[in-house]
Amino acid sequence: MKWSSLCAALLLLGGSFAAEAAAELTKKGTLSVDGCEFAVTLYDKGWGGRESTRKEFQLVRDDRKNGVGEVDLRFSGFSLIPNGTLNVSLKGAADAMQYTADLRFENPADLNAIALAMTFPRGIFTERRIVVDGKEVTLPPPGKKTASFKFRCSEIMVPTGEGELRFNGDINLLLQEFRLRPGVWQMRLLFTPSSGDAVSRASLKVGVRSIRYPSAPLDLRSAANMGFADDVAGDGKGGWTDQGAENDLSMLPVGRHRLGGIDFEIIDPAKNNGLSCIMLAGPNSGRPFRSEAATGTLDSSAAGEYLYVLHAGAYDQKPQVGEIILTYADGATQTIPVRGFVDVGNWWKPIGGDNSTIVWVGENRSSYLGLYRSSWKIEKKPIRKIAFRATDSTVWGVIALSVGDHPVLPPGEVPAYIVSGKEWKPFEYRRDVEPGSVMDFSSRLDAPAGKYGPVVIRNGHFEFRDRPGEPVRFYGTNVCGGVAMLDHEWADRLADRIAAEGYNAVRFHHQDSSYTSPESLERFDYFIAALKKRGIYMTTDLYVTFRPPATEIPEVGERPPKAIIDAREYKGLFYVMDPVFEHYRKRVSTWLNHVNPYTGIAIKDEPAIVTLNYLNEANINSFWNNTEFTTSLYNAAFEKYCKERGISPAPGPERELHFNEFLTSLYLKRYHQMKEFIAKLGVEKPFSDQNMAASPRLQAIRNLYDFVDNHSYFAHPTFIGPNKTMPLRFSTDSALKGQLRSPGVLFATRLYGRPFTISEFDFPRPNPFRAEGAPIVSAYAALQGYDALYHFAYAHSPVRVREDRPSVGAASDPFDATSDPVKALSQRIGSGLFLNGGVKASTLSFAILQNGIDGTLYNQSYPVGLCDLGLIGAIGTAITPDYRSAAEKLPKETAALLDTGYNFPADHGSLPVFDAQQEDLLLQMQKRGILKPEWYDAERGIFRSSTGQIELDRKQMSFRVTAPGGEVLILSPGHKGSGNFMAVENKVGRGVFAALPHTGRTLADAKRILLLHLTDSQATKTKFRSEEMNQLESFGVMPYLVARGEAELTLPRSSGEFRCYAVDSAGKRLAELPATVGKDGSSRFSLRTFRPEGTVIAYELVRK
Repeated sequence: MKWSSLCAALLLLGGSFAAEAAAELTKKGTLSVDGCEFAVTLYDKGWGGRESTRKEFQLVRDDRKNGVGEVDLRFSGFSLIPNGTLNVSLKGAADAMQYTADLRFENPADLNAIALAMTFPRGIFTERRIVVDGKEVTLPPPGKKTASFKFRCSEIMVPTGEGELRFNGDINLLLQEFRLRPGVWQMRLLFTPSSGDAVSRASLKVGVRSIRYPSAPLDLRSAANMGFADDVAGDGKGGWTDQGAENDLSMLPVGRHRLGGIDFEIIDPAKNNGLSCIMLAGPNSGRPFRSEAATGTLDSSAAGEYLYVLHAGAYDQKPQVGEIILTYADGATQTIPVRGFVDVGNWWKPIGGDNSTIVWVGENRSSYLGLYRSSWKIEKKPIRKIAFRATDSTVWGVIALSVGDHPVLPPGEVPAYIVSGKEWKPFEYRRDVEPGSVMDFSSRLDAPAGKYGPVVIRNGHFEFRDRPGEPVRFYGTNVCGGVAMLDHEWADRLADRIAAEGYNAVRFHHQDSSYTSPESLERFDYFIAALKKRGIYMTTDLYVTFRPPATEIPEVGERPPKAIIDAREYKGLFYVMDPVFEHYRKRVSTWLNHVNPYTGIAIKDEPAIVTLNYLNEANINSFWNNTEFTTSLYNAAFEKYCKERGISPAPGPERELHFNEFLTSLYLKRYHQMKEFIAKLGVEKPFSDQNMAASPRLQAIRNLYDFVDNHSYFAHPTFIGPNKTMPLRFSTDSALKGQLRSPGVLFATRLYGRPFTISEFDFPRPNPFRAEGAPIVSAYAALQGYDALYHFAYAHSPVRVREDRPSVGAASDPFDATSDPVKALSQRIGSGLFLNGGVKASTLSFAILQNGIDGTLYNQSYPVGLCDLGLIGAIGTAITPDYRSAAEKLPKETAALLDTGYNFPADHGSLPVFDAQQEDLLLQMQKRGILKPEWYDAERGIFRSSTGQIELDRKQMSFRVTAPGGEVLILSPGHKGSGNFMAVENKVGRGVFAALPHTGRTLADAKRILLLHLTDSQATKTKFRSEEMNQLESFGVMPYLVARGEAELTLPRSSGEFRCYAVDSAGKRLAELPATVGKDGSSRFSLRTFRPEGTVIAYELVRK
C-alpha cells in the first residue's frame, strides 16, 4: 500500500465519510447505533457480565440485509450460566425501527440481571443530560459512593457525539456507575424478567431512533491562503506549515465530511487554485505566513446558535492563539478569542482540551497528527463575513467552519499513540547474541540433550534415568508451527538463539498442522537434531490443531461442511466418534514411529523428548458443544446414557451432575484407549492430558496421569475483531496490583507425589507490565517445587524469526517474545531463577484432600484464598479414598489440611484442618500458629515466602527475590528496594531490576553478572483506541521503542567491586558507567534507559 493510500484510510472520529446511517443489527446480535453498541448481556450471580460479543455466543443463522433482519445465536461454555439460544431482530424503517430479543435457556438460570447494555466511555456522559420521559437526568461526576438510577419509562433520549439516540416502549431502565471504575457508566435496558433464580426465558422489545443534529458548512474559499501539500521545506511558499513533504497535511481527505458530529466542508485545492486552508502566524513568530485573513461577503442564509471550527496549532503553543471576528448581516460583530491548550492544540501528537476535541487523526512520515473541533455560542443570525487574526508568536491553521443549533459532546475516545519523544526512544533489538558475551547463557547447557538417558519420575519429580538422585528442571519456550521447520541455516541460527537466551527446553506447538509434507518433516527432524546437539530438551502434544481433509474421515464428511471445521470441533468429536480417534491413532503412530535421519532414533525413543501430552487443551467439557454437529451427537449420546441407566434427571442441578458424569465416562473410555495404544507402540515417556483449567473433577481425573500439566495467563487479551483479528482488549494493570491469579489459580492443581509442569504461561503484549511475568512465575514455581515451565511463546511465524516485525497481523502477535524486547530479556530472569537461582522449594506444605470424584463438577472452582496462601508455602492436592491412603502422597512437612468444600474425607487424621473458603484464611492460620507473623501482613498487603527469599507487597506493587543465583526487584517510580547483592532507588518509570550470574553459579562468586533494567517496549506508532490504552488498534511499525526509566543502583561493599558497562541486546559493550564510591565502600551507578550511546536496558557488571 502506498503511503498516501495508507494515510487516506485513517480513522475519522465521531463520524465517517459515509452518509448518515440508521441503526444496524450485527451478527453478534448487538444493536449498533450512531457509534454506540448495545449488547445482550447476562449477569451471573457474581455480577460477571457475559456479552453476546463473546466467543461463547456462536452464530447459528444470519438473515440480515444491510444491517436489518434477524440472527440466531447459541451460547454455551459459561461456568455459572446454562446453555441456551438468543434470537435477535431489527426491523422497520430508519426513523422507526423495532429491536426484539428472545433468550431461552436449556436449564433454569440463576441470574442477577439480563439486559441490553452499553458502557459509555469514561467521562463522555458525566454531567451531561439524559432525558427520561421528558425529565432531565444528570449523571454526577465520580464520588465516594457508586451512583445508579432506575426508571420505568416509555421514552429515553441519550445525547451522543452525533445527535440524539431515542428508545421508546415499555422500558425498564437502569443507569449504573461501575463500582471499580468511577466515572464509567453503563446503560441497561432490562429484559422481562430481568433477573431470577430459575429463569427459563426472557425477552425485550424496544423502538429505536437515531437523530443526527444538522450543521451548515460556511464557505472559506475566499480566505484560503495555503494548500495542504508542501514540496520543499522552508521555502516560504508552503503549504501547510512549510515543513516539506515529510511533514505536511496532504493526506487529509477533502470534501464534505462529518467529524465529531459536525458537517465540515474541507476545501479541495484542485478546485480553489491550490488553496485549501487558512494558515496564519503571529507577528512575533518569525514564520512566513500572514497574521490576518478574511472571507469575502458570504452568500448564505445559514445561521445557528453555535459556531464550530476545525483547526490546529503548530510549533510552540501560547495561551492566546488568535481571534475569530464574525460580522453578521445586520452589521453587528462578535469577537471570539481562541486560547491555546483550551480551544486548540498542536497538530503534532495532539492532546485535547476543554474546548478542543480531537476529531481527526492521521499520520505523515514524521509523526501522528490531529485536528480539533471547537465550538462557541454565537448569535443566531446570518453571517456575512469572517476574519481571522493570529497573535504573538503562534502558528494557527484553520481548515473549516460550520454553524448549527446544538451543543456538541466530546467523542468518548480519542486515539493514543506511542511515538519517539521525551518518554520513549528507539531501541535497536539485536536477536543474535555475541558468543561469550554477558547475554550468552548457552554455557549453562549440558550438551547433548539425552546424554543421561530418558527422563523418568522418581520421588515425585523428573530425573534422568542414568543420573539418579538428581532432580532436573526444564525452563523452555513454545516454538510454534512452521518456526520448527525452517531451512537448515535458519534452524541452526534459531537453535543458537534459544540456547543463548537461557532455555534448556522447547515445547513444539501447532507443529501437527505444519509437518504435512516430506520437506517440512525433514526440516522438523533437522531442527530436533539441532536442539539436541545444543543440550535443549523437547516436549509436545500429540494433537494440537491439525484439521484433516474430508477424505481422511469420511464419516464426518457425510454432513456439511464435509470436513471438520477446526481444531475445536476435532476435539469435541474425538471423544464421541470412533473414526476421529482412529484418525488420531494413525497420525500419531506414524510420527512416533518415524526415525529421525539426523539422530538415527525414532521419535518415540528419543531421550531428548522428555514428556508428551495426548492432546492440547482438549478438556471434554470445553468442546462437546462448540458446534451444532458436536452438540447434537453429545445430546443423543446422553439420552442413550440415561436410558441405559434408567434415569430421567430433572432440569437443573440434577441434570448437570448426570451430564458431568456422562462426559467423564466418555473421556475415561477414550483415555484408557489412548493409554493402551501408546503402550503398544512402546512409548515409555511420562504422559499427561487435559492441560487447562482447575476444578475438583479435573483433579480427580488427573490422578490417572504420570504428571500434571496446566496453563496460566495473566491478562490474556481478547480479540474483538472477527476470526481473532484486531482490535484487542487487554488489562493495563500489573499482576501485583491485586490477587496474584497467575500462577495462583494453578496452586491447587498440583498433585502431591507427581511432577507438575506449566507448558504455557505468559503476560501478553501490550500490557505495560509484562516484563514482571517471568520473574514472578519462575520464583513462585520454584517455591512450589514445580518441575517445568514453558513460556508461550517464542514465535508463531517464520517471518518473525527472520525479520524484525512488531506484527504479522495474526492472533499470535501479543504472545511472541521474538518481537518483544522486554519480554524476551525477561525470560533470562525466568530461566535464571528457576534453573540456577537457588530459589528454595518451600518445606512448609498445605494439602487439599479430596475423596474421589463423586458429586463434583467441571465448572466448580477452587477458593481464591489459595492464591495468597501459595505465596507463602507449597500447596497441592491428594485424591483419596481416605486419609491413610494419602499419607504417602503428602510431603513430610505438611502443616495443615485444606477443605475446599469438595469431598473432604471424614477420616482425615490428626493434622489441623482449615476451611479454604473463608475470606480470612491466612489470618486464621496465623491465629493458630501455622503461619508466622512475619510471613503475612494483612494490613500492609505483604506476603513473604516461608523460605525468606520472596516478598510481594501488594499495596506498593513491589516484588523482591533474594537468592544466591539471582536477585530481582520490581519497583514503582519513587520507591526503593534492596536485596543482599544490590539496592535500587527507582526514580522514573516502573522498573524490573535483575542481577544474574553469567560466570559461576552464584552472585557471590560470579566474575561477570548480567544486570537488567526493564521498563516497557512497544513499536513506533503503536495505536490505542483511547488514552486509557486498554484497547489496541495497531501494533505499530519499526523501530521498537523503550520507555524512559531512571534509577540509582548501589552495590554494597560486601558484594565486591565492579565495573559497569552498558550493553546492547546482543551483549556488545557500549560504554562504561562511572561509579561513585561511598564512604561505606559501596559503589553507586546511575541507570538511565536513555543514554548518549543509545537506549539501554541491560548492563554487564565485571568484578574487579
